[in-house]
Parts: sequence; C-alpha cells; structure tokens
Amino acid sequence: MKTRFFFLLLAAVLLGSVSVKAQSETPLKGDVNGDGKVDVADIVAVIEIMKNNGGTTEETTYYWYFGQTDPSTMSSIDTSSTDYNAGGGWTSTGTSVPEQINQLVKGGDASKNWYAAVPITTGTTLKPTWSDMTTIDTGVQPTTTKTYTNGGGVTYQIYIYNNSARKTIIFAKL
Repeated sequence: MKTRFFFLLLAAVLLGSVSVKAQSETPLKGDVNGDGKVDVADIVAVIEIMKNNGGTTEETTYYWYFGQTDPSTMSSIDTSSTDYNAGGGWTSTGTSVPEQINQLVKGGDASKNWYAAVPITTGTTLKPTWSDMTTIDTGVQPTTTKTYTNGGGVTYQIYIYNNSARKTIIFAKL
C-alpha cells in the first residue's frame, strides 16, 4: 500500500512539473531534448551528445587510391596529387562509396607495382572487375595482411596489381 501511494505521489509530481512547463515559456531545467519533459529520453540525449563529441558529428568522407606507394605505409590521406600518369594518388568520393571506379593509369615506374585501396563498408563491397563491371577479375586478389585505416575511421582493402606501365583499374559495387 505504501509503495503504491509513493508511486502515485511520484507520478503526480512529475505530471505537475510537465504541465507547469507546458504553461510557461521558461525552459524546463534538465529538458535536454526540448520535448517539454524531463525523463529518460533526456538521459539518452545526453549520452548521444557525449558519444558524438559534444553533439558535433561530421559525415564520413570516403576515398579511393591508385598509386605506386603501398597505402598501408602511409600516415594520412593526401589528395593534393592524383596524377595517374606519374604515380597516382587518393581521390575523394564525398560522403558515399561510389557504385563503380574505372580509372586508366599509365606512366609511373614500370618496375613497381600499382596499389588500389577501396573503402570497406557495411553493405558496400567494391570488387575488382573486368570492363563489364560484373565479372570478378580473379587475377587481382585483396591482400590478406594489408589494410589501411584513415583518421576518419574508414578501413580500406588494398589490392596489388603487378608492375605495368599501363593498366585500367576497374572496381564495381557487387
């Protein structure tokens, strides 16, 4: 009986504070999410703010790489050079992974390998393909020991193409 009375009293106090808020324009202390109530949803909102470093979240930027430097040895993504006639580089795809990548690379050092790095994301798998964009290029396998993770938390699968002075590198979302 005492427990039931306590819960009824607690409910009345909470409902009273909500109705007072609804009648005034002064923000209710502790109403983090602005719904006019102080409840568990406000705790969830605080946790979400903390998880997102103070409420500021940036969209993830994705890149792909073709070049003659092994991306697993790089400390950062540098998009200042994407000259595929002289060794390649990183290219931004914006905030989404592209459906396909079709890039001719030529020049560079014919005695060195070409490396490709494509983002690994849930639901999006870019695979090396032939020009039909559907047939897997089985001559190019992902490295099992090398991946690259940038500061934005995106992991990239690295593929190695044998040395060549000219190559068309094609990836498609399968």
